[in-house]
Amino acid sequence: MDKGFAQHHFLNRDVEKCSFDTKKNGAGFTLVELLVVIAIVSIISALVLPNFTFGQRQFNIKASAYKLAQDLRVTQEKAMSAVEFNGQVPSGGYGINFILNSFSYIIFADTDGDGEYDGENEKVEEIDLNNIKITPQYCYLLEQWDSLLELSIIFLPPDPSVVIDAANKSYNDEYMVLLTDESGISKSIKINRVGLVSIIE
Repeated sequence: MDKGFAQHHFLNRDVEKCSFDTKKNGAGFTLVELLVVIAIVSIISALVLPNFTFGQRQFNIKASAYKLAQDLRVTQEKAMSAVEFNGQVPSGGYGINFILNSFSYIIFADTDGDGEYDGENEKVEEIDLNNIKITPQYCYLLEQWDSLLELSIIFLPPDPSVVIDAANKSYNDEYMVLLTDESGISKSIKINRVGLVSIIE
């Protein structure tokens, strides 16, 4: 009986000692370790964040370019399908108007057939590009481009045939819309007189 009591008593002391040692040598961070971890995280953040931001800007400009190319094709479809605007099919078809250094473009119905955008009464929709600047351009020499103050690209039914830059009475074969964000990253959309739309990579 005494022997059993003594064994039980020593076992309890061993458990208490083990528990005490665990607490004494428990896991934890010293101040130096915390400072090292913070320094490492700061360095990694400084390296990764600029690349992430640059990647995000590239994605935004690319998305805007694809959006514009898609809207040009949708505008073509409107002209081909003779979609009505305010109860009538516009005699001059449908087009997109670009203004130099603006941040949006306007899809419009050329109701009077003059080959130009004439204001709110012809506006179908205005597309905001969220601080991405628009520069309409025309090709004046082989692969040399100059800016335009304004550019309208119009699709006439039923083909649709393409009228470009009628307001400036210019008859170049190719035009381009340059999109640029505030950091200088850019993307171009080219369109020719047969209506072919392409994004320049």
